[in-house]
Amino acid sequence: MTYDRCGNRTDQNQTTGNPPTNHISITAATNRITGDCYDASGNLLPESAPPCPSPTYTYDAENRMVNYLSAAYTYDGKGLRVNKASGSTTTVYIFSGSKVIAEYDNGAVVGSPSREYIYSGSALLAKIDSSAPSITTRTISPIALSPIPAATLSPSSATTLLANPGTTPPATNSFSLPTSVTPNPATTTPWLATT
Repeated sequence: MTYDRCGNRTDQNQTTGNPPTNHISITAATNRITGDCYDASGNLLPESAPPCPSPTYTYDAENRMVNYLSAAYTYDGKGLRVNKASGSTTTVYIFSGSKVIAEYDNGAVVGSPSREYIYSGSALLAKIDSSAPSITTRTISPIALSPIPAATLSPSSATTLLANPGTTPPATNSFSLPTSVTPNPATTTPWLATT
């Protein structure tokens, strides 16, 4: 990969398969992609060369995207996107700190989120999608805490979620999802999961 003086990736060379070429030019004076359109605050408008058509992206006074094509976004006081309305689908986002932990589509009941996310520190370990019969997981190296390729597993059996340094993880492990999650204010652990 090749980077410019500001750290923008300008080229990516892949050595296997027939990938498409990946090259962009950055205007040094503005640190923006050459040929794209931006507003006065530096927000990307449509992804097309000038003369720019009407904006594809619309931003509020705090430079947060509030519209993209047919989608509209709503933010809370902390600047976190809490709602997305696109066509006939409305998605509500639930956060723990700055991380999305659940998504509810079109008024899904509280106990049945459309998607759930499980983290270890800042690393995403798993995404549970109620519309799919599987859980997408990431294996995390405990030493580097960098993602290793994702795996997909069924709820009844799983590949190892955490790798042990210097050992080969077993191909599958049994696990069960919690049947309830309740607030646990008596300890420093904010939630208690039970099966």
